[in-house]
Amino acid sequence: MCGSRVGGGTAITMREYGRRCAPWLVALGFAGLLWAVPMLARGGEALTLAQAQGEARAKAPEGALFSARLKAAEELAIDARRAVRRDPSINFNVAPGELGGDTSERDIGVGLRWSVDVTGSWVPRRASAAADRDRSRYDREDALRALDEAVAIAHAEIGFLQRQVTRADRLRELYSLGAGAARRQLSAGTGNQIDLDAADLDLIQAEAIAKQLGGELRRGQVRLARLLGRPARADLWADEPEAMPELPPAVQAEEMADRDPRVRARQAEHHAAQKERDTFRRLIWAGPTLGVDYGYRRRSIGVGAFRGPAASGLSASWTDQELTFSIAAPIPIADRQTAGRARVRGRIALAEAQVLVTRADVATEVAAADADLRTAIDVLQTLAPSREILERQLQLVEVAVKAGTLDVVARAATLRRLMEVGRRLDEAMRGYRVARARWTRQTEVPQ
Repeated sequence: MCGSRVGGGTAITMREYGRRCAPWLVALGFAGLLWAVPMLARGGEALTLAQAQGEARAKAPEGALFSARLKAAEELAIDARRAVRRDPSINFNVAPGELGGDTSERDIGVGLRWSVDVTGSWVPRRASAAADRDRSRYDREDALRALDEAVAIAHAEIGFLQRQVTRADRLRELYSLGAGAARRQLSAGTGNQIDLDAADLDLIQAEAIAKQLGGELRRGQVRLARLLGRPARADLWADEPEAMPELPPAVQAEEMADRDPRVRARQAEHHAAQKERDTFRRLIWAGPTLGVDYGYRRRSIGVGAFRGPAASGLSASWTDQELTFSIAAPIPIADRQTAGRARVRGRIALAEAQVLVTRADVATEVAAADADLRTAIDVLQTLAPSREILERQLQLVEVAVKAGTLDVVARAATLRRLMEVGRRLDEAMRGYRVARARWTRQTEVPQ
């Protein structure tokens, strides 16, 4: 920004570098003072970008939403660890003797059935749930980075509007001085009504622009308050100290794309789908059902049922008890988990495609964000000398307007040019901060 870019490998001394940077630093300090004074006069709370992003992560409603999604995935992962997932069943039956005409007989039976999983399906099920949990974690990380980007853009917009409001107020004062000078000239007989009307119209337009910018600033403050999880109010200010931007280090888009949370989330989705497929493969062979039954039977033979010389008055009664163990295993002929396996094959194919698409998109976005940031820095460096000229021109115009040495046409043309130059400078600074926010989101990824 201070002319440190030199060609042909030419080196510059620290004294030469300081001499080149001095005007820019003076202009930055003066601009920062002009910016801070109105902010302090209006009151309100000034937030740095780091403070705003930290508050948004801690208090924004989106943060609670991201955490809730991750919590739900963690609960499912804990549940997927269970190996025993089926409840046993118990049956009890009684056959009273009254139904058969003999009140002394009775049948009582108790049984227990339990289907057990011996396929080990809980192993891939647990791995699939863990992959889904990782996907939710990566999605949360990316969502928080997107929130940081949105806060940074809203913060940059407020800083841009603050500078615009400050400059509009200053130009309005100059237009007011010009209108006063035209009125005095008309009273002294050295001016005319046309010049006075032109000066009044310029003043009216300057006041309208200042009020419109003030409204846009309040709207930007409300947007920032929403991102911070605060009530909608218009008393937030951007504490955005001027600083010389530096060119970022070179980035490897493909390498960063592989570490990006969006790509990792899609990879986790693919891994979860693969493990779900393994689960269905194991469930083809359903587990056996183990059973145990206990039976109690009381039987009797009444008098007269026996035949023979010694059968007169003879009767009999006895009790039978038995314990039976059983095992039943289904034969997988019709129910072979075909529907589940077909669905999971589609999920795997979709997840593979999403990994490729997301990686390509992220690599493109990283490269585009890097190009945009370097362009924004180049534009800001190109416009840097105009800031010092702009401040000097504003002071000279103010002196000339007070002295009455500028006619209405020259005054209007000069002030409009200064307004356009100032807006271009402010837009360049906003463009740099927005590009920086997007570059930060795309490149600050875990190692």
